[in-house]
Amino acid sequence: MTLATTTSREQYATNGQTLVWPVPFAFHGADDLAVVISDPDGGNPELLPPGTGYLVAGGDGGAGALTCPAFGPPLAAGRLLTVTRDIALLQDLDLVNLDGFDAELVERQFDRSRMIDQQLQEQIDRCVKAPVTSPDALTFEDIRAQAGAAAASASAASTSAGQAAAARAGAEAAAVLASGYADAVNPELLAPADHDHDAAYEAIDPAIMRDDQPLSAPADLSATGIIRSDVLATTVTKFQLLYRASSGKLAPADADAAATMPGLYLALAAGDAEDVIPVLAQGRARDDAWTWTPGGLLYAGTTPGSLIQVPPDGAGDQVQVVGVAVDAYIIDFMPCQVLVEVA
Repeated sequence: MTLATTTSREQYATNGQTLVWPVPFAFHGADDLAVVISDPDGGNPELLPPGTGYLVAGGDGGAGALTCPAFGPPLAAGRLLTVTRDIALLQDLDLVNLDGFDAELVERQFDRSRMIDQQLQEQIDRCVKAPVTSPDALTFEDIRAQAGAAAASASAASTSAGQAAAARAGAEAAAVLASGYADAVNPELLAPADHDHDAAYEAIDPAIMRDDQPLSAPADLSATGIIRSDVLATTVTKFQLLYRASSGKLAPADADAAATMPGLYLALAAGDAEDVIPVLAQGRARDDAWTWTPGGLLYAGTTPGSLIQVPPDGAGDQVQVVGVAVDAYIIDFMPCQVLVEVA
């Protein structure tokens, strides 16, 4: 016989129906094959035993087929069946002087040797190899060094992507804040370009220029100021500090998770993912259950959505001032976009 193909391995995706699988390459007997069942990506391989795991037909120097499994229903769908040559690396032909010459036996041994060559080449093809132009042999240390360099490059790329996402989120937040300011401006109240400001101030009643008038306060569990509506990315509760996620929606800010900072809004209602709720971009909020220290700064807390008056101090925490306590239960919400990371 001749060997007209270099194939020595074949793989099949199981479908829950097929029992008989072609073996398209030449082999002599069941002992010349190895049959492996695995996950679709080749993981968790299991070498099947001949006779009980599968049955072989054909061969004897030509192609053939195998029945797998040997007994019972077909292999379940979603697995990978691999059939490969696994010929023992032996020479079992003994030629004796002056004995009768059997060309078939000699050719069979030549075929067997060539099958072993193909079997070894298939194994080599699955190995990591240096290019033929490489001046040195490829070692395990080379592979480990290249893997380390690739991992470092992937980590750097991931960091850069995270920084870019944070910058984009910051720009989007600034745009939203600017839009909120613009929405709050009444153009009809703006002075014309030739307005005489000094004359205007002189006409103002000094009584309304006093700075000792009591500050207006919202009712309990309410707020006044720049208020807008926005979409939630997840469940939030009232008066939680929110940041804008990469989805463009709002979620609780967390000072010990840099990707969830900075805090931009104060939730004015509870809601679930995809709900639209009112949020405070800047202004005054009141909750009679609060117990703030009047005059103390407010910071983003390390519990998602929380406000605290002691800045976070854990390594990697993001320190952000978001407002100040007017009294024990009223705050002026004025989120600063500057973050300081604790070393």
